Amino acid sequence: MKTKSLMIAAACIVVLAACSTPYQQVGTNVAGGFYSERIAENRFVVSFVGNGFTQPKRASDFAMLRAAETTLEYHFTYFAVDGRGDLSRTSMVHMGSTSTTTGTVSPYGTYTGFTDTTSSDMPVFKPGTKLTISCFDGIPEDKHIGRVFEAAWVVATLKAKYHLR
Repeated sequence: MKTKSLMIAAACIVVLAACSTPYQQVGTNVAGGFYSERIAENRFVVSFVGNGFTQPKRASDFAMLRAAETTLEYHFTYFAVDGRGDLSRTSMVHMGSTSTTTGTVSPYGTYTGFTDTTSSDMPVFKPGTKLTISCFDGIPEDKHIGRVFEAAWVVATLKAKYHLR
């Protein structure tokens, strides 16, 4: 019986993980995704916002993945995170309502009673991360030491971690 319960729990985790926001560009869908914008020759703002099934660590990792990919797309090899912002938000989702009608019918066919309707709303947390990055061709020798990431390594590591192509 315990094995069966563990298998059911594992299946639920797999299903919920499959529902989280995929690594995709933000579009017209409501699932979220990544966004990037060039703000200077070697500076960019990148972000990732997930849906209610996305874990905060996944959203943070996907922002880093986008930072690394942006670095490589513009022919740089390293990047430093100069600033970090929280784009997380909580919204209310209407989960439906229920109505209960009670009353009596007289022998003459008249009805007296009332209907009670209750609504159900649930808060949903949607994690998001915004990064401001500076990109470099080679390891910089200034204030960025200790906060520099090799873009190719970040891409390979995070794509392997999340089984992305």
